[in-house]
Amino acid sequence: LKAMNVKRGDIVTICMPTTPEMVFLFYALSKIGAISNMIDPRKSSLELEEYANEVNSKLFFGIDVAGEKYRNLKKNTTVEQIIMVTPYESFKAPIRKIMKFKDKITSKEKRFIDTNEVLKWDDFVDIRKNSNEKADEVLYEANMPVTIVHTGGTTGKAKGVILSNDNINCCAYQCEISGLDFNDHGTWLDIMPPFIVYGVGNGLHLPLSMNMKVILMPKFDPSK
Repeated sequence: LKAMNVKRGDIVTICMPTTPEMVFLFYALSKIGAISNMIDPRKSSLELEEYANEVNSKLFFGIDVAGEKYRNLKKNTTVEQIIMVTPYESFKAPIRKIMKFKDKITSKEKRFIDTNEVLKWDDFVDIRKNSNEKADEVLYEANMPVTIVHTGGTTGKAKGVILSNDNINCCAYQCEISGLDFNDHGTWLDIMPPFIVYGVGNGLHLPLSMNMKVILMPKFDPSK
């Protein structure tokens, strides 16, 4: 991120379900003082463009299954670079190769990831190899913004809500001292998406801050 000129206070859009890459990005942005703008991939292309523009986001990380919605992002928004992520990016090599092949032959439409308009996750990660940038951690400041999530829009237009490090840390600590049976080194099933307050705060940050193992479920399915 530093090698791509992301600075403290910059807002980077993440349009993804709960995957390991989303987790990496959330904490990496926080570490360097940047802010994640969490977007639901199920939103329309026009809504994605609006959410990117309202925060002047120059970088956009998106899950590839919603790739067609990103086609006009560079033309209609402040976004300068799109980084596309597949759902099986963190799989081990043999399974990942099989999944990529299966996805290629079963996909009914050519995804936007196949064009030259985007950067693939592997290429994004490789950027650091040719960079001398150091990801120095920013010092703590009270009420420093860490992420933006959007309301459900039940009473009107969905609104972006800024959360600080203190917000999500306080929520986690309140649960920790609530008397509920949270166990260090326990296991937590995270069924909540990262683009809602509960998902990024209690679903993800709470168990990790308590040294728990987190099982990610990108798409909630009660039977599974």
